[in-house]
Amino acid sequence: MSLDIEQAPNYGTIPAGEIIIEDFDLLQSSKPGYGTRSIFEVSLNIVNATVGSGVIGLPFALFLSGFTLGIAISIFVGLLTFAAVYSLILTGQKSQTFNFASLAEVAMGRFGYHMLNFMLFIQSAGSVISYFILVADTIPVLLGLYFPRYPLLADRTIVTAVVSIFVMLPLNLFRSIGALAKWSAFSVLLLPIMILSVLIRAPAYAPDHEAPIFRLGKDPIAAA
Repeated sequence: MSLDIEQAPNYGTIPAGEIIIEDFDLLQSSKPGYGTRSIFEVSLNIVNATVGSGVIGLPFALFLSGFTLGIAISIFVGLLTFAAVYSLILTGQKSQTFNFASLAEVAMGRFGYHMLNFMLFIQSAGSVISYFILVADTIPVLLGLYFPRYPLLADRTIVTAVVSIFVMLPLNLFRSIGALAKWSAFSVLLLPIMILSVLIRAPAYAPDHEAPIFRLGKDPIAAA
């Protein structure tokens, strides 16, 4: 399916010619109105991006801060995030700039543009590293437990390389994050299973650990 350029004169970053259906999500990044994803699918992508690798370190953060203070810090950070995203949306609407990096350039010039890209690179690299650590610490252990006859399946290096090449790499080849909506739905649906698993198994481990609710943690500043 294609769309003639006369029907859509404002076609974002795609060169003149015909716009194919696969380009619509890419166009959406610079010119609203071309997105093919529903609000529900976009919401799933946002949830999946927000509830990401940070969940891995959340228990340790609560341990460092203390349970009550950790919850309070989480609520405070959530409010700050809401205010920041809301301001970002309003600024984009008023300036008619719908690309994150371009919006940073509007606000702070070329310095803001390059600084934002650098910060996003560092943040994304850290997330990817944490995912690799998670894969290496869990999947080989499970495969070695259920398939003891195949020692290669318990090899951290081999399993991490296979998952990286055949799972992570293909998911990063899409031209737009909108194409990941179905995978985001699958990921979000796994969250209740994880929560239920923790709730079911936690009482069995609770007697072996001391975790006072109102005690201040060892290092609240590091947790924040």
